[in-house]
Amino acid sequence: DGQRKSLADVIPNEPDPSRRRPRHVVGQYAVNLAQFESLALPVMRQCMEKSASGHHVAIVDEVGKMEAFSPEFLRCIQALLDNTSGSRIIGTIPMQGRSYPAPLNAVLQAIRS
Repeated sequence: DGQRKSLADVIPNEPDPSRRRPRHVVGQYAVNLAQFESLALPVMRQCMEKSASGHHVAIVDEVGKMEAFSPEFLRCIQALLDNTSGSRIIGTIPMQGRSYPAPLNAVLQAIRS
């Protein structure tokens, strides 16, 4: 629907000692989880509603480490995978052979199977 939000910020090389380290970090990025969820979850829920009513295609840009910080996002992905109404998901996932958080691994295994 045209919304834009900052989903992550680059962590400075020389962090400000007066600020605490961000909670959700992937590489050099601090994930803005609240902004991600406020943007992604309503869209995911809408996809789930549409897929329950018949054929539907959901396009997911990535299911990766940043997204794994949101248990609700992973639940939405799993619900779309479990849907048997004929809906499909087109998306990108990380390569095999790397280490990922356990909740993300469970969803990735479901996608790959």
